[in-house]
Amino acid sequence: MFLQILIEAVSLSNFFENKFANIAKLLHKYQNEGNSPIFDSEKFVEMIEAQEPSLKGFFNFLFQAMNPSGKNPQTQKLLQQKTMMLCYQLASL
Repeated sequence: MFLQILIEAVSLSNFFENKFANIAKLLHKYQNEGNSPIFDSEKFVEMIEAQEPSLKGFFNFLFQAMNPSGKNPQTQKLLQQKTMMLCYQLASL
């Protein structure tokens, strides 16, 4: 049982490491091309998913983890912004 939990934890860790490494590469390339940071979460999602198909749905996965259902539209928009900022922060590490 413990070994299975350990294997799942390592697998989950590898999943997030891979996704944020891809985001970090994309943002580094984007910045080196002279582009300004993206502050619109929808444009951010479009950019990362267009540049790296393996990231399709990852932003939404993180956003849904913040339990947006049942919250008003304004709060949901703020959660999207926070999710985008989380991506920027984790990619910068």
